[in-house]
Amino acid sequence: MAAQRSQAATFKEPNRFLAAFQAFTYRVIARSYYRPYIESLGLRGDERVLEYGSGPGVASQLLAQALPDGHLTCVDISRVWMGYVKKVADKYSNVDLMHGDVADLDIPLESYDVVFVHYILHDIPARFQREKMRIVLSKLKKGGRCYIREPTSPAHGIAPEEIRAIMRENGLRETGAATGKSPQGAPTFQGVYEKL
Repeated sequence: MAAQRSQAATFKEPNRFLAAFQAFTYRVIARSYYRPYIESLGLRGDERVLEYGSGPGVASQLLAQALPDGHLTCVDISRVWMGYVKKVADKYSNVDLMHGDVADLDIPLESYDVVFVHYILHDIPARFQREKMRIVLSKLKKGGRCYIREPTSPAHGIAPEEIRAIMRENGLRETGAATGKSPQGAPTFQGVYEKL
């Protein structure tokens, strides 16, 4: 628990100006980058989805729309980003918000059909990545799926092999994977994992 709390203690809120710029930028690219990815997930629409690291809420909005008979829980450690996600949540009755370090939140074990991780793992200090993902993946039901997309640049990313190792350590098997490019041209990895 001490290691978990120290990650929250080392977390730095984004600068509000930079956050506003990023939120605007993400919304502009949502049509061409986020939407096709979320549509490719093949959600039925009735799943319970845990979004780990909601950021400005771009994926949150698209996920909420894809879950007409389901439910979305958005988790983020940042007060700044939660402010943006709240604007999304206020528009949908199937969305709730949980603000804080995932280690400190009361989320029942094995209670979600899907865990969605998009561009967050690489921003967590390496010494906390495995523990945070262990906690997040413990919320996934057996047979549930984890969708993850992360940048893989050595300068600002996480290696696909590291993602695969984390998933294996938590009892998930890879059912699909691909590489791609971000809108800025940086290399990315996306994977689909099923909890055994």
